[in-house]
Amino acid sequence: MDIRKYLCDWELDEDFIDEIDRFAVWRGCNTPEFGNAFFVMKNLDVYAAGVSSSSKNTNKPVLLPSLCGRRIKKFVAEDTRVLVCTEEGEVFGYGSWFSRNKIFIMNMPQKVSSLEGLRIVDIAIGPQSNCLALRDDGKIEVFDFAVPLKYLVDTSPAADTKPLNIFNVTGHIYVSLLENGKMMKIDTSIDDFLPNPSAKKFKKNTCEVMNYPKADAGKIKKIIPGFPHIQYVLDEYGLLFVISYDVQGELKLQEFQVNSCFPEKIVDVAGSRLCSLTAVLTEKGNVYMWGRGRGASISNPTLTPFKTLHEVFLHYSMPLSTYKLMNVDELLSEPSHANRTRTNDQQNFFIDMFKNAFDKQTLCDLFVEVGGNTIPVHKSVLALRCKHFVEVFQKDWPEEKPIIVEIKDGDFKVYKAFLEYLYTDQIDTSLSFNDILELLNLANKYHSEQLAERCVLLIQSNITVESVILLYVRATVMIKDTTMKKIFDQLKDSCVRFTADHENIVVISDEFAKMDSDMARELIIDVCKSRCKN
Repeated sequence: MDIRKYLCDWELDEDFIDEIDRFAVWRGCNTPEFGNAFFVMKNLDVYAAGVSSSSKNTNKPVLLPSLCGRRIKKFVAEDTRVLVCTEEGEVFGYGSWFSRNKIFIMNMPQKVSSLEGLRIVDIAIGPQSNCLALRDDGKIEVFDFAVPLKYLVDTSPAADTKPLNIFNVTGHIYVSLLENGKMMKIDTSIDDFLPNPSAKKFKKNTCEVMNYPKADAGKIKKIIPGFPHIQYVLDEYGLLFVISYDVQGELKLQEFQVNSCFPEKIVDVAGSRLCSLTAVLTEKGNVYMWGRGRGASISNPTLTPFKTLHEVFLHYSMPLSTYKLMNVDELLSEPSHANRTRTNDQQNFFIDMFKNAFDKQTLCDLFVEVGGNTIPVHKSVLALRCKHFVEVFQKDWPEEKPIIVEIKDGDFKVYKAFLEYLYTDQIDTSLSFNDILELLNLANKYHSEQLAERCVLLIQSNITVESVILLYVRATVMIKDTTMKKIFDQLKDSCVRFTADHENIVVISDEFAKMDSDMARELIIDVCKSRCKN
């Protein structure tokens, strides 16, 4: 998995990228035109970039000395406000905070002095500068980051168990997952913060343990943020529940209306309030998404071609956002969605047979020669998997075996990967980005639509500022001379959306400057049309 698509908005050299251990990128709801980034390096140095950093060039990361050397446990961002909790239990914040009708701007992280001496294990950002901190003894502190205000929440309704974490739902309403698998509602309202002090619907500094809407529900496994004013709850049975906060000030928990959309048990869920996307992973490895994807509203859970939750946000979020602090090693070790594992046992059985037969001379009846090297194959397999070979084999062939078919204009590694795909239904993961482009050309040449779709999915997930112009030009040219117009239309649309998201960087790139003037004009028109649709 190439993480560079996540990082393309920032001026990062290769040495810097190689040393990143964890990172987050996001754009706030109130400042969508500005990006933000947070980087934790392998040597425990910490950098920030974007509108919330002190850098005059918002695309260039700056060092945060007060966080360097500390082990980051929790990272929370809301627009241009950032809170960080360390493994040692300290809390730091930076960015633009609004409190008591004043704006406090902190370009460099500052330790929250009111929490000094406490060991904090979780944090949540609320409205303005009002935040919550969970202590290691299970007590919850409300603090104002911008002014020295702090008070303890009364958690007596959960006296027989401890809170494990805290999440902001809306305003001064929070929820917490308890050790016993239940959920606690927290209302931190006080007179100074009430939008309408006379409103009786708002309680003051109270907690209550919430009950499930159905008696046979299991223990809560996870709580995650979703759309504004909505949280999702996943229980041990793989069912989703929705936490919503209505206009009367009441918090409600109800079963997700479209649980029936998931034919298998849900094992994980991820969401982001900033980009309004939600994704779930099922026990059979299927990934579904819904929300605001690439400017389009997707109301019902939709099956994606991906294998991991983060790929949903990488491909669909607009603006591009991570849903948590991402671990680079985990991302690099994840399998590509292009080699998605089939779940049908019978399909796996036949695919395994094809795998065992590939590149073996036993019973082969054809040799393909590329660049002086030969690949033993089977005519029947090639004919079943590729229409091109059906036409070739219908012609008269000499009776002598094996037959050698010489390919004069192909690269051995790419052509072998093409043949391997016909046998295994998988794309060689060692192929470079340029190799995938050549493999796409072969798929188009030999009319292999499934392979072309897989290649385009791989390419879409790895578009960069450096490659988007090349891809746009190639897709535009291929659309005019292909039987798979729909597939290349998808690639072209992805290039247009990427350019729309990163227009300032793309239009000043060397690749854009080298474009044919008519093609450059066509790209700009496509970008404008895309924005009008969204």
